[in-house]
Amino acid sequence: MIEGLGGSSFESLVALPHGDMGPAMLLARGLFSNETEVTRILTHLANMGYLVLCPDLYRGKNKIEIPYKDGALDWQQLEQFYRNFDGQAAARDLLAAAAYARRRPECGGKIGVLGYGLGSSLAFLMAARSDVDCVVGYDGAGLDARLDEAPDIRMPYLIHMAQNDQLLSDAARVRVVRALSRHEKISLYIYEGVEHGFAETSGPTYNAEVALLARGRTESFLRQNLMA
Repeated sequence: MIEGLGGSSFESLVALPHGDMGPAMLLARGLFSNETEVTRILTHLANMGYLVLCPDLYRGKNKIEIPYKDGALDWQQLEQFYRNFDGQAAARDLLAAAAYARRRPECGGKIGVLGYGLGSSLAFLMAARSDVDCVVGYDGAGLDARLDEAPDIRMPYLIHMAQNDQLLSDAARVRVVRALSRHEKISLYIYEGVEHGFAETSGPTYNAEVALLARGRTESFLRQNLMA
């Protein structure tokens, strides 16, 4: 159990690094990431030499039902879930998880954050509010409401965005791209022809080809900023 900043505690999945110790990675899962997907990511990162923690940011709601309507993904209901989610509380949990990771004997010192979907907006807050060493996010939904914190980002931050993100309006996408692309610490990639959740293998919008390209960039970024 991890002691939260507000006094309450929460659980976290943990994968130990291949070897005695290594940099720590905090995984902020997305709504499209089921348990099999989360386990795959934890195992993959641990095999690369990272101590990996996936804190329960949904506080017990480990199984998130993806909403469908008339056989199609219900983006409107998904957007409502995003609006109702307490991102500030989840960000505090991530800060507590980072402090916990630093105290683990397997942690070699450096810490990174990796967020998918809804977890990407939390990763952004970690980039702006914490002293972790690097941050990676997949998807830009919700970032338009947090752009006032972008100037506070001081560490390398890699963001992968889908061109056709149904949870980010065209106007919001323009604002996000304009703000982030001119920040010297931020590397931004936009992928044509894919949708929100394109890198989550268990999700309905997964795109294997683009996900593989983004994963290669992510792994190179992590090695450069955590392993060097």
